[in-house]
Amino acid sequence: MATKVRYQTRAAKTPPFDAIIGEYLRTGGRPYIHICWMVHNHCNHRCSYCDKANWGGDHPWPTLESAKRFFEQVFRHYHDRKVVVSLTGGEPTLWPDFRSLVDWLHERKISLGMTSNGTMGAKYFAEISPKLDWLSLSFHPQFTNPEPFLETVLASSASPHLTVRLMMPPERRLWNRSMDFSKKIRQSSRLNRSISVEHVPIVDGFGSTNTKPVQYEADQSQEFARTSITVGPETPKPIQSPISNIFAGFAGPPKAYADYDLNQLVADGAANFFGWRCEIGREQLFIDSSGHILRAGCRVGGGVGHLNDADIQFPTAGIRCNKTFCHCVTDVIVTKASPRWDLIDAIHNKHDRIAVFRVLNSYGRFLTAHAQARLSRALDETHRLIKTTLPPRLYYTIRDGFRILRRPLKHLRSRASS
Repeated sequence: MATKVRYQTRAAKTPPFDAIIGEYLRTGGRPYIHICWMVHNHCNHRCSYCDKANWGGDHPWPTLESAKRFFEQVFRHYHDRKVVVSLTGGEPTLWPDFRSLVDWLHERKISLGMTSNGTMGAKYFAEISPKLDWLSLSFHPQFTNPEPFLETVLASSASPHLTVRLMMPPERRLWNRSMDFSKKIRQSSRLNRSISVEHVPIVDGFGSTNTKPVQYEADQSQEFARTSITVGPETPKPIQSPISNIFAGFAGPPKAYADYDLNQLVADGAANFFGWRCEIGREQLFIDSSGHILRAGCRVGGGVGHLNDADIQFPTAGIRCNKTFCHCVTDVIVTKASPRWDLIDAIHNKHDRIAVFRVLNSYGRFLTAHAQARLSRALDETHRLIKTTLPPRLYYTIRDGFRILRRPLKHLRSRASS
């Protein structure tokens, strides 16, 4: 078992743009709801950069019946949206009913993809890849055997969009193993189609709610300047994943749009969307390994329900982000806009004063609530420290004294409000 490593981290930066625009908003296409399901937390790897929540195996397998019931509810509620499903883990293919769920979703023509470490081998993926619209195979330098993994990649060519994601820990030994495989697959003459190869920066606290960008050395950071490359024959060209086409919006004036490399954004630590309006819950839902349904993997906005619930109340509105680093690509691609973007939109919308007020009011209420939450946490921590530092008799004497002083104040407030 690999020892959990604590990496040197750095502060996240705000992105160099003002909004992320989903492809359907740009092209006028059909809106989607992306269901990202962490099927379970069983995994045959114990990567040092991965939190135990991802591989601990302490949650029971989900049942196929509960999964079908959940998706039937999704189909009914989001009937006007295209349903896109991503399956991840743990290692999702370890679930005994995994193939059955893939077959069930494939029969219903659901856009389906998955992320796997390829542990089930070439034969398994040769059989399942034709049913997947996209497939991401992750290379983990601590545990992945390069030769069998390459065979699995070659056998998975039936998936329209095939990506090899190379995890890039900053430790030189592991970094070099991933770079060696990157070179190996780029030079392979056995590829019968073009595939995407991504150099993926890791994050500290992956799988937990407290993620931070990892500090890389200068030459490693330069390597991330081109995080994604296409290798293999030029034809047939890979088909884009249905959730990967996004635009970055620049408020201007004038407004402008441009493609942006999401892995590069994370590598730069520039995914701080604090205070932004985000459409998680409307464009995306996340199911964790214990079956809890959330708006997104970041857990912002709280829970929605549970996989076993018979009547789930799905969100109808987005939220404002209260995290300072968004590391997961599936969370980053959700449509989101900064207060500046919304404010300029409102001002230019025929000088709609009501819309301007709504933006300012929404952002003001968010900042007030955030400040109150931070103050509450600080007071709780201060109280905890005082309680553990002072002798018990002195602590309880002071506490009871404050309670006595609060009584006349509460009485005065009640009289003032009556």
